[in-house]
Amino acid sequence: MKETLINYTAAMVKAKLAGRKTQTRRIINQDILLKNQIDAGVITTDEDERNGWQRLLRLCPYGKPGDLLLVREGYQVSARPFSGRNRIVMGHYLADGKDFTVELTEKEFAKLESRKYPFRKTPGRFIYKSLIRIRDVITEVRAQRVQDISEEDCRAEGLEVHADGYSLRAAENVFAGPKKAFAYLWDSINAKPKPIIKNYKTMEVDYYYSSPREDIQEDREHRGKLWRVVGNPYVWAITFKPEGTR
Repeated sequence: MKETLINYTAAMVKAKLAGRKTQTRRIINQDILLKNQIDAGVITTDEDERNGWQRLLRLCPYGKPGDLLLVREGYQVSARPFSGRNRIVMGHYLADGKDFTVELTEKEFAKLESRKYPFRKTPGRFIYKSLIRIRDVITEVRAQRVQDISEEDCRAEGLEVHADGYSLRAAENVFAGPKKAFAYLWDSINAKPKPIIKNYKTMEVDYYYSSPREDIQEDREHRGKLWRVVGNPYVWAITFKPEGTR
């Protein structure tokens, strides 16, 4: 069984804990699409298309049905043990403030001890595996354009339902339909230019990249660098169910 770490925002962690989120969509790497001749003029018959998508689905980096997704979320350690042999740490998760008391592995504890500011709020990408509380089992993997999402799937992405519409959190930015609410959610994460690093030693930026929901393909400029806009991208549409939540 494969285990894959996956990043969630605080809002999506809350939606998952509330039982509203049972799907996630992640952008498919363009190189994977080209290697499998998807949307490149090679697939011309129904059989070609079916076989092409089957090849593509086997390459999903998040896994296949039966594999696990381990959710990475922000946290803060507030105390560590008095005994040097005790690796139990206490703290809370940033999304909902829930406290934890967890024993780290030797390797994890050594990393914590080596941090200059071990008690600061920490982004999810730096979470220790022992602190992960949300583990989901993949039940289905599909590939589709982000605009092809159905209203039912929009709701499964974790939207809140209100008397007058749908929103990402509480009563903030309420939209009349789930598709409009999901479009807002998608663009709040993916429409902003993200740096593609050329040299990690110097953190030199090669170019910027974004994938808005709108079906646009164009080059722009951002901070003096090329900004590639690839709208309505192909995405992995992943459905899951809880394995367990601490």
